[in-house]
Amino acid sequence: MSSSRPTDADDAPRRELDKARIVDRRGGEDRRLSTALRHSAKEALARWVVRKRSPEQRWTRASDEACHEWTGTRHYAEDFTVVVVQPGLAVLARIEWLPGRASRRVWLTVLRDQVALTLPGGELLVPAESSVHWRAAGLELDCVAPYKEWRVRFTGRLVGARGESVTCRLDLTFLGAGAPYIPGTDDDPSLVARHLGSADWDLGFLRRIRRRRIRGYCQPGEAIGTIALDDQINAIAGASLRHHSWGERDWGAADDGYQGFFSLPGKDRLWVHHARFPWVVLEGGFVAERGALQPIAGIGVTRERQPGAAPRRIGLSVAVAGGERSLDAELRATTSLDLDGRGSLRFSLCEVAGGGWGLWIEQRRIDRRPRALSEQPPRRGISGP
Repeated sequence: MSSSRPTDADDAPRRELDKARIVDRRGGEDRRLSTALRHSAKEALARWVVRKRSPEQRWTRASDEACHEWTGTRHYAEDFTVVVVQPGLAVLARIEWLPGRASRRVWLTVLRDQVALTLPGGELLVPAESSVHWRAAGLELDCVAPYKEWRVRFTGRLVGARGESVTCRLDLTFLGAGAPYIPGTDDDPSLVARHLGSADWDLGFLRRIRRRRIRGYCQPGEAIGTIALDDQINAIAGASLRHHSWGERDWGAADDGYQGFFSLPGKDRLWVHHARFPWVVLEGGFVAERGALQPIAGIGVTRERQPGAAPRRIGLSVAVAGGERSLDAELRATTSLDLDGRGSLRFSLCEVAGGGWGLWIEQRRIDRRPRALSEQPPRRGISGP
């Protein structure tokens, strides 16, 4: 017979909150201890909530591979993205449907050693003239079999950093390896709980969480095909990552962030994501070794900076259940893109010391964030209390 009594783990959040309340009543000298206990209580509560999720709560269905219904809001966006990485080459193909602006945003970026090719202006924003949202401006992303196979094709013109024009013909097939990975849901529970415990849980935080209605998943796999740049034809047989998300998107919501996808020796893969908001840090990712995905429990990044330019090198260390994994990478080609006057992205092809290649993407906010009311000077003619 099973018992309905709560376990010690179930009761941990309540015990932590009780400790914080008792200490907080003692006076000023214990406020720092109270703060630490409240942080511990929030982390315990977040860990309890994350641990209570069941496998049945995974929401991905075959129909999620198609476009979703527009919510009617101006800033709704839905993107289909495929990334390919192999020695000396990275390709990023992306179509974003923007129904509130009756348009589609298209990216096609090709990075080779010391060479960066993009669509003219870095992107194309074209009118949404049909209901086929994954085909625009010469780029087509077609779902052949949900979560198993996608086809990516492009014919058009790309430009280099000095304005040189190149005719590009891309034809590749993405083959998925395993189930989709849902950031937040599949990220390490202890990592998610630590960051939620560090957040300032005020009314504004809860409102922002409620407004953050963007869903998505990614899926590692392999890509095979060809890419022709003018009369030079190159075979594609590399590591691939596919991403699909939909909801309210603001390129300036996070102060800064990064994503990295790396193909390492032995068909190992590494994907990390990190975004720093004023109210919380969201990060996670996975290491794929011998076909098994392990969520990352901690991330450390170092950068060798260049004044006013992309870093020369990056160092990345991640903690997983089997220990720590680290890599050092040199940036071999870089291009950047500003989005909606709100955020800036920088894409870099990376060569990993000891073998391996990757695509590193950095984001930063370029629209100055409004100051909080408490930081604004008083209006003229109004005196304080």
